[in-house]
Amino acid sequence: MRAFLTALVMIVALPFAGLADDRAERLEAARDFAHASGMWQAILTNIPDLGAVVVEGIRETRPELRGEQARDIAALLNARFEAEQPAFLDTVSGVLASHLSTADLRELTTYFRSEAGQVQARAIARGSETSAEELTALILALPAEQQAAIEDFGNSEAARNWLSAQPRFIGEIERASESFGENLVYSSVPEIQAILAR
Repeated sequence: MRAFLTALVMIVALPFAGLADDRAERLEAARDFAHASGMWQAILTNIPDLGAVVVEGIRETRPELRGEQARDIAALLNARFEAEQPAFLDTVSGVLASHLSTADLRELTTYFRSEAGQVQARAIARGSETSAEELTALILALPAEQQAAIEDFGNSEAARNWLSAQPRFIGEIERASESFGENLVYSSVPEIQAILAR
């Protein structure tokens, strides 16, 4: 009976072990894609300077806030922001991995690491600073073979999957960004209060 149960557990566990491995691979592929595509840099660029935002908010209710207190609060929040970025990248990667397959993520990463893809990745990294017209001008200035590579990529299944998933994952990433900032500030309240009490 014991041998039967052990065999049954192994049969049931093996498919789940494969899923866990695939999930880990997909998360790693999503991390690579976030970096290669410029998306991670764009996300960080679009998150406001938390230290400055919080200091400004405190100044509205406490105009007597001293310069060294403002500096220490901003430094605390900015240091915590730096320290928490890997965990936030894991969250972003999880969102991407839930919308794109491992194969798509790898194909997208390969493209964005190519010479032609790097043009688009740099534009994506600048976030909302790059308009569609500017991106079109950048692409039209490329040599013909790179323009062809961009066109081939645009016709690929991975690119179509990425574009069709964007409305869903962009909303999720925006909500995760807001949550990340809020949690960072709320978790820093005791330290902020200690600075204000000095």
